Amino acid sequence: MVPALGLAQLAGLSLALGIVSHGRAGEVMRLLRRTRWLLMLTLVMYGYSLPGDALVAGLAHYSPSREGLLQGLVQAWRLGLLLVLLDALVLRMPLVDLMAGLYSLLRPFTAVGVDRDRVAVRLMLTLTAMQRAEGLAALRDLLAARAADEREPGSVELAVRPYRLTDWCVLSLMLLGVAWLYA
Repeated sequence: MVPALGLAQLAGLSLALGIVSHGRAGEVMRLLRRTRWLLMLTLVMYGYSLPGDALVAGLAHYSPSREGLLQGLVQAWRLGLLLVLLDALVLRMPLVDLMAGLYSLLRPFTAVGVDRDRVAVRLMLTLTAMQRAEGLAALRDLLAARAADEREPGSVELAVRPYRLTDWCVLSLMLLGVAWLYA
């Protein structure tokens, strides 16, 4: 729903997320710092791809447009808010609970051939490997197939709980919010 929000709504969401993430300001700033190149690239891409008045008149066609830079700033703001929302809603959750929720949400897609067991296990293994952050030497060992011999095979156990009334209410409110924004 974030892409459909206006500037006043983005400001309100920013304020709300600032209050919610107050205790985790260091982690949130680290998350935003790690994505700074993506945010800057968004700004540059919009600045040079959207038509409008040149920012520096003397450079004419080689200058980014004012309108493009403004739109790029808004898009970078939206992307930053999405990252903070990701932190608030997903990254704080334990990995096992996150995978159990994903497993439950993938249930309707089994009708079209999605194997939710494989999706959940592969994503959990990927996220576990990313959390380790062993460095360049471990990557070289992994590419040389030496790391596979040293690690023991692990097991993944998900405790899937049935949806409660609050889960159904949250899903319904989210769907109503999306329908309201795009109607």
